[in-house]
Amino acid sequence: MMRSLRKLFVMPLGAVLFAVLLVLMATQIAASQPPPTTISFSVFPPPPTAITPGEVETFVWQIVPATTPVSVTLTIFDIDNSVLIEQRSFPGSSGLALTQTYTLPLTYTLPFGLPFERYRARVDYYSDEVGLETSAESIFWVTQETGNIEVIKFNDRDGDGIRDPGDEGVPDVRFGLSIQAQTLFRRTDAAGQIIWTTVPIGTYTVTEEVPPGWVATTPTVLTPTVTANLTTTILFGDRLIPGALEAFVYVDTNGNGVQDVGEGPYAGGATVGYLSPCGDDASGATNASGIILWTNRCVGDYTVNLTVPAGYTPTMPIAVSATVTSSVTSQVRYGIQGLGTLVALKFEDRNGNGVRDAGEPTLDGVTMNYTGVLSAGTGTTAGGVVIWPNIPEGQYSVSEVVPASARATTSTTVPVTLGAGQTVTATFGNQLLGTLRVRVFDDVNG
Repeated sequence: MMRSLRKLFVMPLGAVLFAVLLVLMATQIAASQPPPTTISFSVFPPPPTAITPGEVETFVWQIVPATTPVSVTLTIFDIDNSVLIEQRSFPGSSGLALTQTYTLPLTYTLPFGLPFERYRARVDYYSDEVGLETSAESIFWVTQETGNIEVIKFNDRDGDGIRDPGDEGVPDVRFGLSIQAQTLFRRTDAAGQIIWTTVPIGTYTVTEEVPPGWVATTPTVLTPTVTANLTTTILFGDRLIPGALEAFVYVDTNGNGVQDVGEGPYAGGATVGYLSPCGDDASGATNASGIILWTNRCVGDYTVNLTVPAGYTPTMPIAVSATVTSSVTSQVRYGIQGLGTLVALKFEDRNGNGVRDAGEPTLDGVTMNYTGVLSAGTGTTAGGVVIWPNIPEGQYSVSEVVPASARATTSTTVPVTLGAGQTVTATFGNQLLGTLRVRVFDDVNG
């Protein structure tokens, strides 16, 4: 059995060498083959621009032959009516690189019911070795009357569907122009504009391809009608996918410009407003959580301003910049500190009843103090009072230093609670002390 298999699969040496020789010859033949003939061909103007009677269409081609040229033929054919319009032939190599023109006759009449006709221009290359070796073709349009279509693509910052001053053009957006089951594409230039010139009169469909990250604020499909010798302008608005802007106001109790543990929101409704890059400036009051939120805001740089509530002072700038980005909520924060006024009043309590009665005067030159977690101070009464303005709201103790010549008729330490915008007075009474002398004498004469 094994011997039979060996006979079956063993090839004579001569046959092997012959097979190898065939492979080498095939490889050499393939390597020696010249590159194929190439042809480039273009027409001007290309669709949707059309030529009218008396106007010229230009054809440019270049053929790089791999064989012996026999001739080149240019054929112009009416596709819509299946009619041969014209044919030109160039013998030998004379037609390898040419520019040719075709003038639409002045007597041309557009067939009824058509906005234009499609002509096909075709270049055929014939070689000695192959015959018809390669071809190239392109379409151009002919008609009787033309107009223009202008597309304007703008950044509709405020999303109102109207191009407002400052709504700049958007470049590199692709649009399709469709008519007669044909669609041609172009992109907007640096100014956000496309102009299709000298297009056949009629009704077109223009479709926008909305770029990623944008949302349309106008219809993305419009159907302009082109009128002879006029420009029809259509506008498409997009805006970057909007974001949100939030302002937060908190009570910065210690005034350090940082929201520390225990420092809560300002619940009194602070007014916050913004200047928008889109012109839709707005303002409003924060809620009980100290927040105001504006949704669906256009992308760009904002200036946000806080109106400081009465009785408070800001602990950080009240005008700040914020940048709104797509699909994101941008936040600005404000700290405000409540301030009030402490007053220590000192009076002479003549009858010592601990109450300031009518006619009881104030006392000057008495030392008064206040202490608290956030602030402390001292002063001497003038006009009977010590006034400490702009004191952070909170809990305080106000005390007196009782003069040696007096006794206190009220508590010498008074706890007070000072709120934002408040004036709180702590009252102290002293009764002045004197010396009573008794003199005993001998009344000799009685």
